[in-house]
Amino acid sequence: MLYYLIFQVDKNFLFRKDLLPIFYQIFSLIIYCKRFFLIYKNHLAPVIVISAANFAAAILIESGLSFLGIGAQPPMSSWGAMIKDHYNYIILGKPYLALIPGLCIMSLVMAFMLIGNTLRDALDVKA
Repeated sequence: MLYYLIFQVDKNFLFRKDLLPIFYQIFSLIIYCKRFFLIYKNHLAPVIVISAANFAAAILIESGLSFLGIGAQPPMSSWGAMIKDHYNYIILGKPYLALIPGLCIMSLVMAFMLIGNTLRDALDVKA
């Protein structure tokens, strides 16, 4: 049935042999896409978890380098630079000036890790 729909429109239609390589290319592309999807869906969950962990590590590294003075320079804002600038206020009775950026860093890193682990569990092929 499908053969008649694709190759024979009516009884006067003759199938041209020069269209045959185009159909081979289309069918091979469909088969390739199916194989690629089988590989893709099995490797998607680990890639998401590794990406989320690397992004969280990049945030920690950037804030640590900014705290040490090696990272982003003063016109650019950074949570590590905020902690460094307000580090002396901990002794003077205003610890929230240094603790709020630290809590923001901690919550952002934890959020990326939780999102990565949740997506891994949701996209798990074996479950």
